[in-house]
Amino acid sequence: MKQTNYEVIIIGAGNAAMCAALAAKEQDVSVLVLEKAPKHQRGGNSHFTDGAIRFAFDSLDDIRKIIPQMTDEEAEKIVVPPYSTDAYLADMDRITKNQTDPRMASTLVNNSFETMHWMAQQGFEFAMIYDNQSFEKEGKHHFWGNLNVKTEGRGIGLMKRHFELAEAAGIEIWYESMAEKLIQDDNGKVIGIVVNKEGET
Repeated sequence: MKQTNYEVIIIGAGNAAMCAALAAKEQDVSVLVLEKAPKHQRGGNSHFTDGAIRFAFDSLDDIRKIIPQMTDEEAEKIVVPPYSTDAYLADMDRITKNQTDPRMASTLVNNSFETMHWMAQQGFEFAMIYDNQSFEKEGKHHFWGNLNVKTEGRGIGLMKRHFELAEAAGIEIWYESMAEKLIQDDNGKVIGIVVNKEGET
């Protein structure tokens, strides 16, 4: 068995995984991403999505921090209700039938706006979801469902930008590499992963 050492190993190469990889690399650590699919199929489910991302916010002013190209004229025609962290957490509990891990859910929800702002700083471009998350009334777009923003280029554009950033940052990605087993110490702490990379362990 060949042994290789990294400080952070991330399983999968979808949106959340690649965000984690880039955030880890910002801390100046060695990062490896494991992707079971071949390179031409990379991106996971994120590649096929609309690129919509749910996050908590207080007002349209918050959204405009993520979409700085939004003009005052465009903003005047948008009606969007706030989406609080409490409402987001309640939605997660409802959708998962209260099977959500409270600690992980809290981390996701309470950092959701900060994460979107961080993504915008990385060069991800966002737009309002006019086509299926709003309706027109009296000349204004009224948004509903608390899913208001998507990446430009949808999921394809989202993942394209991720892999551009990963390459620029020197993040190593192993394709056709499946994690088979976690290695734990006597206290149950994960200290490694057994990987099948193109048939080699």
